[in-house]
Amino acid sequence: MMKRKKKKLPGLSGRLINLLTIDRYCDCILGDLDEFYSEIIAHDGKIKAFFWLWLQVVATFSMFFRESIYRSIAMFKNYFKITVRNLLKDKIYTLINVFGLSIGIACCILIYFFIQNEMSYDRFHEDIDNTYLTVTKIMVFELPATPGPMSAALERDYPEVLSSIRIYEEELAVGNGNKLFKEKILLTDPDFFSFFSFKLKEGSKENVLSNVNNVVISEDAAIKYFGDGDPLGRTISIKVGSSVKTFMVSGIAENQPSNSSIKFDFITLFHSVKELYPENEIDNDWGAFGYSTFVKLLPGTSNEEFSVKVTKEIDKYYEDKDEKDLENKEFFFHPFKDYHLASYGGGNGMEGQSDPIYSYILSGIALLILLIACFNFMNLSLGRSSTRFKEIGLRKVVGAKRKQLIRQFLFESVSLGIIALVTGIILAEVFNPTFNTLSEKQISLDYITDPLSIVFIITVILISSIITGSYPAFMLSGLKTTEILKGSQRIGGKNMLTRTLVIFQFALSVILIVGTLIMNDQQKFINNKDHGFEKDNVIVIPTFADITDPNAGDRMLQYFREQTVSDSDVLDISGSSSSFNRSLSARLVNDENVGDKLVNVYKVDYNYLDFMRIELIEGRFFERDQPSDLKNTIVVNEAFIKTFGIENPINHRFSGYLDEEDVTIIGVAKDFHVIHLRAEIGPLAFTIDPNIRVRYLLLKTAPESSSDALKRAEELWKEIKPFQPFEYYYLDDDVMGRYDNDRRWSQIITISSVFAVFIASLGLFGLANISVSRRIKEIGIRKVLGARISQIIAIMNREFIIMILIGNIIAWPAGYYIMNKWLQSFQYRIDLQISSFILAGVLVLSIAFGTICIQVIRAAVTNPVDSIRYE
Repeated sequence: MMKRKKKKLPGLSGRLINLLTIDRYCDCILGDLDEFYSEIIAHDGKIKAFFWLWLQVVATFSMFFRESIYRSIAMFKNYFKITVRNLLKDKIYTLINVFGLSIGIACCILIYFFIQNEMSYDRFHEDIDNTYLTVTKIMVFELPATPGPMSAALERDYPEVLSSIRIYEEELAVGNGNKLFKEKILLTDPDFFSFFSFKLKEGSKENVLSNVNNVVISEDAAIKYFGDGDPLGRTISIKVGSSVKTFMVSGIAENQPSNSSIKFDFITLFHSVKELYPENEIDNDWGAFGYSTFVKLLPGTSNEEFSVKVTKEIDKYYEDKDEKDLENKEFFFHPFKDYHLASYGGGNGMEGQSDPIYSYILSGIALLILLIACFNFMNLSLGRSSTRFKEIGLRKVVGAKRKQLIRQFLFESVSLGIIALVTGIILAEVFNPTFNTLSEKQISLDYITDPLSIVFIITVILISSIITGSYPAFMLSGLKTTEILKGSQRIGGKNMLTRTLVIFQFALSVILIVGTLIMNDQQKFINNKDHGFEKDNVIVIPTFADITDPNAGDRMLQYFREQTVSDSDVLDISGSSSSFNRSLSARLVNDENVGDKLVNVYKVDYNYLDFMRIELIEGRFFERDQPSDLKNTIVVNEAFIKTFGIENPINHRFSGYLDEEDVTIIGVAKDFHVIHLRAEIGPLAFTIDPNIRVRYLLLKTAPESSSDALKRAEELWKEIKPFQPFEYYYLDDDVMGRYDNDRRWSQIITISSVFAVFIASLGLFGLANISVSRRIKEIGIRKVLGARISQIIAIMNREFIIMILIGNIIAWPAGYYIMNKWLQSFQYRIDLQISSFILAGVLVLSIAFGTICIQVIRAAVTNPVDSIRYE
């Protein structure tokens, strides 16, 4: 039917009317308007005709919009009816797509809030963009630890510094009435609450720390020690050194946000506990590092240039000293807002940092699962397209345009996406507690206060729905009507895109399974690895010996040994200054041949090697009847000998040890893992120097009597430490706790693998269902001709199995590369075995084979007559 050409009306108004006139009203409206326009010109002139014509423009606009809205509503109702009909018609297709997409969306939601939480750390502080943390670089080591006097010097001598503050953390005993606990006490300067933006529930930020006897406590601490009563103005006791001091509660701080790097329940001034610091090191000792120093710089100040300036000028504070403790050290000022994801070590008084690689890994996992779900969508859309050929052909015959068909298919895609979105939000809420447990966070899915989350979620669903629905929509809408009606058109099945998507689906699944298997193997290796010492049935008790009484730990060790000598529950007792990864004392040792090296120094008891079952491979250990062992003798490990290149270590006089008098090496112990298997075993020196504190008591118990030994130890503790809470831990738990992070990530990867394979299998189930439906007649004829069910299964599985095998071929090199990179972070690790890759491939093949067989067997056991009649 030829489209009738519209009549032309003069001027801009005429062009607008021509443009807005609906085609089916063309003759009626334009003809009448032209006639009226001519009559007005003839009787009333052109001016009146001009205004009259513009009134018609307004009327045409109104009619156009009414018609457009009506047609849009009608079209929407039509799209909606067809969508609902199609979704309900094929429930399996709908469930697979909705469930797969919803899992992908739930993962994206959880990962979004995880990353948002990671990126938001410390951003709640005012003027955070000008707040910096001072970091010291010694050799290759970077730590936010500075001398105590540095804060005042920066504020006094550098005009770029607006203000500065220090923090330090001590573990002290806190008591109130019959409540006694060991607490972390944050020590700081008076203007702490003015420098940071922590909120006070009670008290004024200007004077809550104005007195050395003041303490500010958190809301949680207030409930813990004072219950429902008002703690303001009341007192608590804190054990400082050998004395117990009374502090008045001058303020109550609101509990810190979960995304704060600085956490505290008790905060007081440095000078409130000055008994813990000899020679007034807080304000004057430039050689005592350990304080976290923060500065606020003038807006516009370059922290890089300021770092260079301070490093060059820092020696001026050492002009009167023979030895410059800061020599060969660098200082730089790192933005505090980036501390949480920084690569240098954690600061004193601050929470540990987070590796940003975790965010990348989680993002990748969420993307993989969403991709697999989207691949399912495209595959099933293409696969079931043959069931809609007649619909498309008939709609084209009755005049449907291609763009209308595209809109219809995209509407169906977005509708599925919206359903999946709602389901995904529900699943995210269900999975969130488990995710918080695995990630060790307390993340709430707060969509209201975080509008960006809504934008993110809607963007994800729109992009995934439109992308996954576009290809089927354009393919189906572009089919030729004649070929559709002849039945010669085919999409899906052997379509190259379908095959490619299936291959990549299972390639991604295999990569995740390979990661799971290798992580589990590495974890088993760690669990079974000989750490070089006996860690089972050992109870560790911190002595809390402080600097005011360095020999307190030795006396406690002797008292426990005397009191348990006849106790059958306690097999042996020893002591040390460090407990492997706890309280490590690494000291810089200078040697003229190899330069500066960090050496871990252990103060131990005479029986330490026998107690820990550490092998002595050369020389002897310390002996009680050798008084000379108390000074200038050390026992070292193999790594020490290797690091300093000592050929004949026994009785070797070592001159670089701690810049003191020469020491004599009297023994060499076999290497053992001091920190964890990620780190290479470094040089270590044992000593029995009486000036070094014994920080830990070690009790070895019989496996069946550890609880009785603990009761006895607690009784002895209360006799000598009445104002110190009794604490303990098991050494094997503490050692294996170093790998909790790896175990959590192994669990996350395992769960992700299960989701990925499950979603991929759902898609394969749907494709197999479509494939079997298409070939139902073929299956019936084969059965009539004598084919066995096993033969039919083999024929129907062949193509899918080949695709999955190709997916394995792609996944294995990628999985090898990724996991090899991960294993490189361990100094002691497993070798990658081909068995892990084969097992992953066999597992995926078995799941896929079983998934397809469910559909094939159901069709194969059907009566051939019914199959042929059905077709």
